Amino acid sequence: MLSKAIPKQIFTANRWLNRQLWQQDSPAFFIDPLLESINPMWVRGQVRAQVVKVRSETPDTRTFTLRPSKRWKGFEAGQHASVTAEIKGVRQTRTFSLSSGPERFKRDGLITFTIKRIEDGRVTPWLHEQLKPGDVVGLSEAFGEFTLPCDKTPLFYLAGGSGITPILSHLESLAASNDTREIGFVYMVRDREHLIAANRIESLQSRLSGLKVHIIYTNHREKTPALSAADVRKVAESLAQVEGYLCGPIGLLDYVRPVLDKLGARPDHFHQALFTPPVVQVEDGGAGSLVRAGTGEVMEGDGKSTLLEIAEQGGLKPTHGCRQGVCRQCSCKKTSGVVINRLNGQLSGPGEETIQPCISLPQGAVTLEL
Repeated sequence: MLSKAIPKQIFTANRWLNRQLWQQDSPAFFIDPLLESINPMWVRGQVRAQVVKVRSETPDTRTFTLRPSKRWKGFEAGQHASVTAEIKGVRQTRTFSLSSGPERFKRDGLITFTIKRIEDGRVTPWLHEQLKPGDVVGLSEAFGEFTLPCDKTPLFYLAGGSGITPILSHLESLAASNDTREIGFVYMVRDREHLIAANRIESLQSRLSGLKVHIIYTNHREKTPALSAADVRKVAESLAQVEGYLCGPIGLLDYVRPVLDKLGARPDHFHQALFTPPVVQVEDGGAGSLVRAGTGEVMEGDGKSTLLEIAEQGGLKPTHGCRQGVCRQCSCKKTSGVVINRLNGQLSGPGEETIQPCISLPQGAVTLEL
């Protein structure tokens, strides 16, 4: 009994001393600085992960393969985790969806995050430019409820842009278990250059006998709906009996809801993981104005409103959909003037071109064919 009591007494005394001197219960408070200098992966106060590989997916998206320390508890397909990095002397934390399946982590201890660069962000540009194999970052435990159902219900996925990441995790997990159920996947992306995980999608199709994939390049659909019932029917005849998953920018849901409702989607069986697209802060270019081609009617802006908002404030009702730059239903011809894209901060040329009024800020007078 005495031999068992002594370690407990020592632990209690150590904890009491730590509290009295440093207001800390854990010995990691003292040990971690030393371990950090020897090997960052050894620290006890925070789970760490080491970068193993960095792979470019598209011009603005990269996949980071990490090896978490042994204390990390793992994850379910579709969950996310927070990554912490020290940037210019300040710890920054951001949450990202895991894009690999949990089976890979159980097999070889590796996970992946597929991360899109946000041009004006504090973290993603640094990750893309600075994070390299051998570097170590902080890693939270996984969390989130965008997970697979427990039964064998048919599945339907709809992703917009980088919203594909948790869906990749689902599909990898299903492929690892040799799942044979019917799986429909509609992926909406700007163009072929921005198609994330093209090779993985092809591989998953060969590994999942029930998987049907339909990719929509929205830049090619300026005159037609970005999503129609016919698109969904290419992968699923009906949505009445499926478990559905929708992931993409927040405006995507409002745009696709009528199509999903038409095909019998059940709200209580549709899971959503939506994010707000970044808005770039731009230099003040004056209030700007919209000139309606053909009539010469001028509608003044306030320096903050998009061309779509200015048109609506002027009493017009232009065609539009998601209002987030995804569906391209508002696309129209600009005959003159300069606009700035509020998602990436890029300036247009002064001449004739097709633009999206919902994400375009006028820099002076801009003439549109509405």
